Amino acid sequence: KLYDIENYSRYADELIKQNDRDYIRYKDKVRFILTAAQEKLDELRAQHPEHDLDWVFEARKIFEESYKRIEELNVPIAGGYLNELLRERKEISLNMLESYYDVASHNDNMNDAKEQAEEARKAGKRRPVFNAAVWNNRLAQYNGKLSGLQKQWAENKSKLEAVVGPVIDRAAVAKKTAASMRNNDDAAVRAANYPGVAEQNGDAYSLLGGENLPEISAYGNGAQ
Repeated sequence: KLYDIENYSRYADELIKQNDRDYIRYKDKVRFILTAAQEKLDELRAQHPEHDLDWVFEARKIFEESYKRIEELNVPIAGGYLNELLRERKEISLNMLESYYDVASHNDNMNDAKEQAEEARKAGKRRPVFNAAVWNNRLAQYNGKLSGLQKQWAENKSKLEAVVGPVIDRAAVAKKTAASMRNNDDAAVRAANYPGVAEQNGDAYSLLGGENLPEISAYGNGAQ
């Protein structure tokens, strides 16, 4: 049990630093999950016509996987707002997927009804009759609802990226790769990249030595 803290100021400083580190790690993990989901959605879009029924079913799997991974994370003290945005993202995406399903299903049903009406016309039958105005009016309602949800999604995405950074940031990946290479380069490569530094610091010790370089976050948050 903790009875007394003699160096409370230092103790408080360490708690703040630990909370900051926890928050940075949490943001990094969230961004990694969101990026993975977005990359899978991009791959899916290349495989299926966008927003048809197959796309909707597969997209739901991708979203559900990201929900699960996010909900498994421990939310730090400073992560309340970000966690709230993630819950909002889940709700919007579920509603949006349902709306995509409504639009895709309606399009399929409309095409089937149109074909049946055309076959009946060719056969000299009076029914079924395809009323384009009715079908298009219902489609407009579905698309209107979807448009509103897409706007909510874009707003939520903007808020999320304001906290964790761009969901897919190739520059950040390149920066991480460059940092890794720099930290592991041999002396000759470092000397080529940073001419004159060895002479300034002496051969025995260099600030650019692999063992002396700080760990660098992929997301630009400084040393961790």
